[in-house]
Amino acid sequence: MKNILTSSSLKIALLITVVITIAFYWYQIRPTKIRHDCSWVKKQTNVIPFHPALSKKELEDKGMIKDCGSSPAPVTPSSSISFEFLLQVRRGAVYYQSCVEDNNKIIRKYIKKQEEIPTKDYWIGATQEQYKFCLHDKGL
Repeated sequence: MKNILTSSSLKIALLITVVITIAFYWYQIRPTKIRHDCSWVKKQTNVIPFHPALSKKELEDKGMIKDCGSSPAPVTPSSSISFEFLLQVRRGAVYYQSCVEDNNKIIRKYIKKQEEIPTKDYWIGATQEQYKFCLHDKGL
């Protein structure tokens, strides 16, 4: 009986098996994994920083909310009032309203204490352009 480990047919069979395994990995498994990995793009949420609860008075003291002044008095149009004057009055009313709304947003944001929320990773589907770039970059 010949030694099975030294037989040339076993060596050839083993070599063919290794070559087929490497070829299967290179032409089947590797491209499938690359296509899968290129189909998704990793994104991150922004950090939400900590801030303590602040009252309206504290916000005013820190200069975080604006002094909007007083509400502009309504103007009744008459023939003696110019169009430019009415535009200025209207702009003043819009500015006042915008200022009050901005201040209210800031007050609502700081009325409660905000704990810090760290970034979180999430995945979204890649666009066609991102997908093609990734495939090219990975060698497909």
